[in-house]
Order: sequence, then structure tokens, then C-alpha cells
Amino acid sequence: MPEFLEKKLKVEYGDNPHAIYGTLNKIGAMKGSKETPKGAAMQAKHEAKVKPHVGFRSVVKATGTLSSAERKEIPKSKFGLPGARKYPMPDASHAANAKARATQQVKAGNLSPSSKAKIDAKANAVLGKSKPKESVKNPFSKMKKRA
Repeated sequence: MPEFLEKKLKVEYGDNPHAIYGTLNKIGAMKGSKETPKGAAMQAKHEAKVKPHVGFRSVVKATGTLSSAERKEIPKSKFGLPGARKYPMPDASHAANAKARATQQVKAGNLSPSSKAKIDAKANAVLGKSKPKESVKNPFSKMKKRA
């Protein structure tokens, strides 16, 4: 039976096995107490989605938390403040989180605005955001119009 689906159904239905296995039978993942080929395919498809990425990104768990060993595997260049190895940004969700945490720390007085600017710049690079373009002033705007 698809284990990931069984876990989700246990959260939803609690310890009611009739509801859990009834649902699995209804969607075709099981027939009676045996797993069907459809159920095996569902489990394989789920496992394929959950596989970690190659390289340093593999240290990021599905939950988005990092253990100390996993954090050490991330290169310094992937931190908002590389010298202190603070604000890790191995992916987009961590980058967005780093921006939010930096804003909180500036408001609390624990981080300088210049450090926040560095973190925001690196996070924007990870997120694929560019700097806002400066508007070009029209050199003729101060000239008087002819009548």
C-alpha cells in the first residue's frame, strides 16, 4: 500500500482503519488487504518526487530544516553573511526566509541595515529578482514649452 498516503489518511481519520483502508480501496490503491499495481505506482511516483537533489542542495530536507552536519556541507558562498555562516540560502524558500529574518533582526536592533542589504541582495539573486531600475530623467523636462 502507498505508505505516504496511509500516513496522510491516518492524520485525517485518526485510528479508524475502516476509513483509511476504505479510502485506499475506493481510489484503487488497494483491493481488500492487498496492494494493487496502481498503489505501487503511486508509491513509486511519490518516492521519485521526494528524492533529494544532486550536490549541496541534497542537504536540504523536505521539511526545510538543516542539521548541524548538513549546514556544514553548504559552501560559504550560499550564506547571507558568509563570514559568520548565518542566513543559509541553499534554495528559494531559505532565501525568502532569510530576508524575513533579517528584517526582524534589524527591527530588534540585532543587525545593521548594511548587513540586511547584503542579505537581501544575495537572497534576491537566489530568488531571481533583479534590482529596481533607476528611472532616467528627461533632460528636457525643465525646459519651457513653446507656445
